[in-house]
Amino acid sequence: MVHRKRPPIVRATGLLLLLISLIVPFGAQAQPNPDSSALREAVTVENVIAHMEALNDIAAANGGERASGTPGYQASVDYVVGLLEPAGYQITIQPFDFAFF
Repeated sequence: MVHRKRPPIVRATGLLLLLISLIVPFGAQAQPNPDSSALREAVTVENVIAHMEALNDIAAANGGERASGTPGYQASVDYVVGLLEPAGYQITIQPFDFAFF
């Protein structure tokens, strides 16, 4: 299997999608017709691009790397935590084993 390095913008997009999925309350998924208007108004193209650029800058400052176990990963975690804690989320970082190839 050949491992190709993904461009930083692709990795940033993946993390951004993860962030968005964390913003949606779990209970809203159970409602038949949840009102998502506030979320749709809060998620703007400008802000999405700003977060993608911030994550790309983190990668650039860390040798193009944000993979698990690297300084770029930790900087990315710090960035996400720095966004979510002020928004009222209680953050728990759970360590896990990751086979890095």
